[in-house]
Amino acid sequence: MSLVAIRIELPAYSQSFVVEIPPGSTILDVKQAIFTSCAGHPRPEGQRIIWRGRYLNDAERIDELWPLSDEQRTVHLSVQPSAWTTAPILTSSSSSWSSASTIPNIDRHIALPKRNETSPPLLADDEDFAFVRYKHWQALYVLSNRKLAPPMVLSDPPTRRNAAKSALERRGWAWPVILDSDIPYNADTNQDCVAYEVVIIHGKPYLSLREPRGTPNDLQLRALKVLTYTFSIMSLPLATPPLPTPTAPHTQSLPPEIHELLQHLRLPALTTVPNVNADVTAHAGIAPTGVAAAEHAEANLMREVPMRALLAPLLMVALRTVLLLYFFSPTRKPLLGLCIIAWIIYEMWTHIRIVILQPLNRGDGNAAPADRARRNVFAPGPPPPPPLNGQDNGNVPTGSRTPDANRARPDGERSAQGPPTPSQPNGLIDSLALMDIHNENKLLWPTQLTRVADPPTFTQKAIMFLSLGVATLHPEVYNRRRAILRQREGRLRTEMNVMERTSESTGNVEPNEDELRRQQYREQLQIQHSRRPSWVKDYVIRVRAGDWLDE
Repeated sequence: MSLVAIRIELPAYSQSFVVEIPPGSTILDVKQAIFTSCAGHPRPEGQRIIWRGRYLNDAERIDELWPLSDEQRTVHLSVQPSAWTTAPILTSSSSSWSSASTIPNIDRHIALPKRNETSPPLLADDEDFAFVRYKHWQALYVLSNRKLAPPMVLSDPPTRRNAAKSALERRGWAWPVILDSDIPYNADTNQDCVAYEVVIIHGKPYLSLREPRGTPNDLQLRALKVLTYTFSIMSLPLATPPLPTPTAPHTQSLPPEIHELLQHLRLPALTTVPNVNADVTAHAGIAPTGVAAAEHAEANLMREVPMRALLAPLLMVALRTVLLLYFFSPTRKPLLGLCIIAWIIYEMWTHIRIVILQPLNRGDGNAAPADRARRNVFAPGPPPPPPLNGQDNGNVPTGSRTPDANRARPDGERSAQGPPTPSQPNGLIDSLALMDIHNENKLLWPTQLTRVADPPTFTQKAIMFLSLGVATLHPEVYNRRRAILRQREGRLRTEMNVMERTSESTGNVEPNEDELRRQQYREQLQIQHSRRPSWVKDYVIRVRAGDWLDE
């Protein structure tokens, strides 16, 4: 009896082979022949034979599918991964070489995208989870009915168990109680169980059911329950570092020309989205106090410093310096070089003083509009000091007559008159005459609860004494500084006299508006005096006890 040759195509592995069977055989006989002759020996129940776009049933006959004897018989084979009994066949090197040779040449300088061939590390590789791995292999050994190798004995199980529990809880997982119970995998049992067999899929062993309709025994049920936890734990990725939190950019205000353009086009004005990170103390009704107020004012003032107005003059000074050094060599004429250096320092100091120091001395001159509005609303100017005879001569502003002007604010927030407005120095004479005057006035008339200033050190006193001693040798510097100091001492004496004056109201007579105004101003002066450092108070006492200098 002659045999019929059938060509089997296996596209998944790029292989083809021929099986020979009798003409009256069925498709089931073809599958048995494939199991015998094909490398990897796939089981018949895991094979699928495809012919002309459909699966062939096991009962179909060969002579009915191909009635002609000279007809070419070719089918395609599909094998389930779990049907391989041994390692499946691999693609031959010749086919790989032929397919690789068809790839066009690629320039080596072109950067190709790299694929991440390695899987992310899992908790199964972590040493802290050795106890979980031990339970995992113990459950697999029981489930396979001792067909696998028994798990290796674990050293110091209680310590390994505590380490695994702590590591799992650090990742936000609760410890499964079933892992604490031990499975007696060495005990003999006569119960019926589900039969498993070891199959090789892609070079790795797997457990496969031999009979899908079997009933597992009690040990296998416990092993399956353990595996439901161990598989989930061991497949978790290792902890990765947290990603940086994105920050929202600062909300920019709309330029003023946008509103003019919208108004010209008769469109509604735009409003910016409020910044959630904005300083809440900048709103009306929440004024900063104490040290926070001083830091807030300094930050606003530094933001208002025009750096462009400072950089342009400094660049011109640098250009003039380069020209002078080009024409006059300081190495040949050291005296001329010293003069050039002194002139450069003076020019730079002049620009820094005009751009930075004058706004700092003015305090509120270049402050932000919102800060000025807040201070105008919540820090009304106090009334001027009353004359000694108790008459105001009609020079008191109307707003200062309001008796409740400062009562709406807390006692710690009322402020008396601040330091006098610094005058604009004109030239070198005024700069020398006003040396350190503005800083001293800020200490004498503090307007806020700022940081307590330390007294000057001996070195600072010596430097100031020598500087003033040299500067006041010029008569004009001496006269201007003496006039400024006399004006300051006169104001201090007047304020101290007002603070020490008692109220003129006697008995149960209700004080009038002028008396209330004087009393409020006296309280403000007392609050201002309490803010002064102790060494500044000593200076005020010396001024109060001293006499006027003779002309």
